[in-house]
Amino acid sequence: MTALEIAQELVRRPSVNPMHDDESPGEGAVVDWLEQWGRDQQLETLRDPVLPKRDNISFSITRGDGPHLLFNGHTDTVSVAGMSIEPFSGTIRDGRLWGRGTSDMKGPLACMLAALLELRTRTDWQGRLTVGCVVDEETEYRGILQLIKDRAHGIMPWWVNPPACVWYADARDPCGCTCACAVGPPIAATLGKAATPSLAWHRYSRQCSSFLTRKSAGTPARGFPPPPDQWG
Repeated sequence: MTALEIAQELVRRPSVNPMHDDESPGEGAVVDWLEQWGRDQQLETLRDPVLPKRDNISFSITRGDGPHLLFNGHTDTVSVAGMSIEPFSGTIRDGRLWGRGTSDMKGPLACMLAALLELRTRTDWQGRLTVGCVVDEETEYRGILQLIKDRAHGIMPWWVNPPACVWYADARDPCGCTCACAVGPPIAATLGKAATPSLAWHRYSRQCSSFLTRKSAGTPARGFPPPPDQWG
């Protein structure tokens, strides 16, 4: 599947955070779809409960020995109240994908998942990549806190931030690695309601393979912050 196809599937499944809408069941429909998608793609798929009927899910690939990199995003959205368009249509119009969550952050999450699939076909890297999809980012960050608790062993948590640069994210700071922001103009939002369908999954793939290749060879990535053991 392409990043656009994944994004459409995610947008079409409501996942408003229940604290933004007390009638919302939460992220379950998105996580159910992601779980089946992961199994169809024959990915290592792990689903972990966080809150009643609200689960994290993560996908991993491994190629030899090397560092473990985490791309992390969230499956919940804010309310759809006041939107002037159908929030869950996933329609492409005027060269953009429309619906709640296209930019925050189902579009970027789709980029990560597409990058995972693309990286699996390549041989220019070593290590392990995990894409974490967590709940509750829009309120209490309980999803990322649970991910750190359940899966942090051996993982270097990283954070993708505009303009598509990778930075260290301190696992001690639950806000630091809760989401990967939109990677520049290719998926820029219009009023938080639309994003272009030419999702920049290749940027995630490129920076991921670059990082894993450099780290496996013991070469520091130019311009990156110091490693965790040098944090103050």
